[in-house]
Amino acid sequence: MKFNYRRIIAPLAVISLALLAGAGATASNQQKASPAPTPNVCPAVKMTCPDKVKDGEPITCTLDVKGGDENVSPTFNWDVSAGTISSGQGTSSITVDTGGAGGKTITATADVGGFDRHCPASASGKTAVAK
Repeated sequence: MKFNYRRIIAPLAVISLALLAGAGATASNQQKASPAPTPNVCPAVKMTCPDKVKDGEPITCTLDVKGGDENVSPTFNWDVSAGTISSGQGTSSITVDTGGAGGKTITATADVGGFDRHCPASASGKTAVAK
């Protein structure tokens, strides 16, 4: 019995070409992922607060925002764990009234808004309030 290679190879070639054409069409129709933000659109955020104050002594915490997208005017939202923000909400620096907070540690947290939503833009600082 004689084996006919053409009967087997010809259909395989057609199938191979169809698969290759289909793979090319699929690859060209795929959506591309959103690019990650470029490194210079995210700012470096650092907070400075005093280490220790006496009860009733005000705390001033300042946020330093460097770099990031130069077209952004940052916004600031502060929160404190104890005491009361007496001034500066919405700015890069706050003053906290510590009256009655003796023996506690006050944590000030600031969220910086306006930058790319993928940017980590918050910072915290702690101040011990002595009795």
